[in-house]
Amino acid sequence: MNVLYNKKTNLRLKKCEIIKVCLKKNILFLVYEANGNCFISYSNLD
Repeated sequence: MNVLYNKKTNLRLKKCEIIKVCLKKNILFLVYEANGNCFISYSNLD
């Protein structure tokens, strides 16, 4: 089970499904669905 932490809402999301993963200019983007909603998470890899 994937558990993601959403910085904006401070929610720990269980039962989430990663839809898309992108890597652009050292920034990792995750698009995932949880609780019937879509979220975008990104982190800088520098």
